[in-house]
Amino acid sequence: MRFNELVQLLEKNGFVWINSGKSSKRIYSNGERRVIIHYHAAQDVCSGES
Repeated sequence: MRFNELVQLLEKNGFVWINSGKSSKRIYSNGERRVIIHYHAAQDVCSGES
C-alpha cells in the first residue's frame, strides 16, 4: 500500500487532515482518534514487520 492509498482510506473512514507537523508529518483525526503519518506520496507504507 502506498501513502496516497492510506490517505484515501483514512478519509473514506471519516478522518480529516487537521494539521501538518514538521517535515512530512501529517495528523488526521476522526474526533475520537488521532493518527500521525510520515507522508511520502508514492512510496510504500512500511508494514512494521522486521
